[in-house]
Amino acid sequence: MSVKENEEKRTGTSGPGVSGLPPAVRRYADIIGLEHPVSRKHPQMQMADRAAQFSPFAALTGYGDLIDHTADEYMEQVAREIMLEAAEDI
Repeated sequence: MSVKENEEKRTGTSGPGVSGLPPAVRRYADIIGLEHPVSRKHPQMQMADRAAQFSPFAALTGYGDLIDHTADEYMEQVAREIMLEAAEDI
């Protein structure tokens, strides 16, 4: 068996009907048409719960609130300075 034949056998990239397919599809040609397995023991997870698994999380609890508070204080300070400058111009 040649090195190429051995690699094709090892990766599943040979066999009937797979020669015209892209390499990524050829690699999984033996399982591509199978049905999705369904567990008899575990019920399928709801979509909302699945999405929650991959949603971002706050690694630093309260950090976002602190940034918002600091931004609010800064904006108030800038507003006060603008008002003082306007008062001095009068």
